[in-house]
Amino acid sequence: MIAVTHNPDALVQPRQILVATDLCDSNYLLPIAIAQAKATGAHLTLVHALLTPAIASVTAQGLVPPDGGMDAEEFAERILAELVKRARAEGVTCDSVVRQGFSATEALRNEVHRAGAERVIMGTHGRGRIGQIVLGSVAKSLLRSLEIPIFAVGPHVRAPEAFATPRRILHPVSLHGYYRENVDVARRLAEFYGAELILMHAIEPEAGEGNQGRHDLSWAKRQLDGAVEDRSTLTVDLKTHVSYGEVIGEILGNATHFHADWIVLGWNEKRRNPAFTESAAYRVMAGAAMPVLTLPHHLPHPATQTQQKPEASAVRQ
Repeated sequence: MIAVTHNPDALVQPRQILVATDLCDSNYLLPIAIAQAKATGAHLTLVHALLTPAIASVTAQGLVPPDGGMDAEEFAERILAELVKRARAEGVTCDSVVRQGFSATEALRNEVHRAGAERVIMGTHGRGRIGQIVLGSVAKSLLRSLEIPIFAVGPHVRAPEAFATPRRILHPVSLHGYYRENVDVARRLAEFYGAELILMHAIEPEAGEGNQGRHDLSWAKRQLDGAVEDRSTLTVDLKTHVSYGEVIGEILGNATHFHADWIVLGWNEKRRNPAFTESAAYRVMAGAAMPVLTLPHHLPHPATQTQQKPEASAVRQ
């Protein structure tokens, strides 16, 4: 695991943002990155991972270096230099790098460590079947191996630049483990951007049958309403919502229903699913109609753990 920073404020206001680009996704990733850099005062580093020439041309989605002696690295550097100019013209400090590695994941992980990045912005899917496989695999691997937030733009996000800064944030709450820590980060993000915060919890059908289901609904609503302990200091609008249904479907459906601009998905190492292709985090990232910001974090001391109702359902992260 790569944990670049132990600064909890960096979850909300990173000082260094890495933008992992396949070059063809820069038309929507760069405006998002510029907006976040302006809001947080962060420095941007644009990174393109270069493998063999054949793979590089696939991940660049057809951007093949022209004839005339220019190799793939030089071609990528030229494109990145133009992107850096655009960012600097907006008043953002920015640099770029082309990194080579055994895999794109390895190259990006190494650059995260070198740059001290505190957030990664990336797309999860390229155009075409092979590009989707490559970028999807990278996103899954980075989720597994980084302990910094990943801001992911999935294939179903239309006009991604419209989601650069959020007006409404949906935060799925597990009501298990250290969920109050996640809620606190989601609250601070909402307050930082002046966005409405929607806390939601999904009770899966098998956990919600008969009288026990009604009891779980009532209990979950009380827990959710109490997740923000001191509402008197809350500076943004807050909604809470509990529903029955398959968790991933409920997250995606509620995000659309409430017109969320971001889904903020908190999780921790102990709750990660070893079969990561089926992980909740990636399924939400790949299926959402809006960007998803994942919030891996360091666990607090066990003595601070919130007591939970054991039989309640959770977002299975």
